[in-house]
Amino acid sequence: MDVPVAQPMSEEQALILKEIGDYQPGHAVKSIEMVSHEKGFERAGSVYFSTLYTKTGEQVPQWPVAPRQYISVVVQQYPNSAWAQYFAEYPQGMYISPDDPKPHALVAQFNNKLRSSQLTRAPGQTAIPLYYMWPSGNCVVTIDYRTPDENLEIVRAYLEKYPSSIP
Repeated sequence: MDVPVAQPMSEEQALILKEIGDYQPGHAVKSIEMVSHEKGFERAGSVYFSTLYTKTGEQVPQWPVAPRQYISVVVQQYPNSAWAQYFAEYPQGMYISPDDPKPHALVAQFNNKLRSSQLTRAPGQTAIPLYYMWPSGNCVVTIDYRTPDENLEIVRAYLEKYPSSIP
């Protein structure tokens, strides 16, 4: 199924490139992932947008060096909502055991259903990164906390822009 993303967004349309709470965005990245038929695995082409948020006022290293503590936001735009629903439930590069669904469990945040690792970790624990992931129309939003600060202002802001389409 070689369906391209019909109207790719720009970085400014896809990401919130302004201060959110006490976090500032860094450099925005946009890349295109090509359609794949490798080894019988079908994957639609997508457009990938990302930025890292760091505490406001902290020195941000220049890209491609990542700061030590940050919150990563990725918005992946697919050709249609069916691909987004699929990859929000079965993300690429993430093994999800059918015997232990807690690492990718459904949770509620701000009146939306999201997938998250929050049920497998204690608050502030950084060995298991906290993430939230959800489909919204033809996009999948993933927010990774690589900091012990688990303030949800960034999750709230992105849910306002991209409401979850998990039923």
